[in-house]
Amino acid sequence: MNAQANLQKAVIILLTLSLLVPLFSVQTTGEEGRSIIYEFHFSSPNVDIGIQDRLFTVNGLDLDPGAGAPTLPVETVLLALQPGRHLKDVEVDHARPSSLEIIASYSQNPCEAPLSGETPVKDIVDRGAWDLAGTYMLEGVEVICLNLRPLVWDRDTGVLTFIPDYSVTIVTEADDIEWIGDLDRVRDLVDNPEVLPYVPPTTTSNILPDGSYDHLIITDSTLSVPFQALAAWKGDRNELGSIHQNVNSIVITLQQIRSYSYLWANPASHNGQGNDTQTLVRNFINAAHQEWGVSYVLIGGDEEIIPSRK
Repeated sequence: MNAQANLQKAVIILLTLSLLVPLFSVQTTGEEGRSIIYEFHFSSPNVDIGIQDRLFTVNGLDLDPGAGAPTLPVETVLLALQPGRHLKDVEVDHARPSSLEIIASYSQNPCEAPLSGETPVKDIVDRGAWDLAGTYMLEGVEVICLNLRPLVWDRDTGVLTFIPDYSVTIVTEADDIEWIGDLDRVRDLVDNPEVLPYVPPTTTSNILPDGSYDHLIITDSTLSVPFQALAAWKGDRNELGSIHQNVNSIVITLQQIRSYSYLWANPASHNGQGNDTQTLVRNFINAAHQEWGVSYVLIGGDEEIIPSRK
């Protein structure tokens, strides 16, 4: 009898965990096409009747904060690809939506008023069952951002539907490894840290002189003297009891950055401005992060001194 009771408890625990964490399996279809399938399961929605708008919620999920969007739960998923892999395609399948009820007008988030103080134009945003928010590079690893919405409200029909299960297939292809940074930083962010190997940082970049710095200051040569004093002060703060110990800072001027021909990019990019100052500064920051280990950057000057991309 005790064995049967323990078995029932174990089954309940496993079912509960399946509602909280993504499950995944790996399918290999050759070096040029590899896919990983992630499955997400959501618990039945609740209704908050303690407020006037009757908001629907799902345990563990935040409400969509987008201006003009229905105030419904959303699961933002961050998935890392393995080093040396590049995103080729994303396929999302989900269970058949089940109708919960018909709501003529569901609560939507307010629109932000413009800085001019004028009355904002009513902005209506319709959300689907999912969307690909974007892909990003972090520490040499590609990270995919997906929004999954288990509750979807159709503005035209008023029908509110619930989707309990999602299956996300990430298709990747081989890519060159130019740099691997601090993968622990990526693990702390993504929902699939288990796909990342435990390897030391490495880079093929060899642009800058040898060095190791935490903090980078970029400014014009006419302002370099006061910023040199700031860089020295950051390294002397240990005696003052600073919580940020041993901060190694370096000042680099725009004139120095322009002297590195390796930072030049494709002249045809950015509407024919691929080798402008903005591009050189961006490429220098990337190189400083990879080669020197820079984590913090201070831009010493306004946009007339350090121009920004319009």
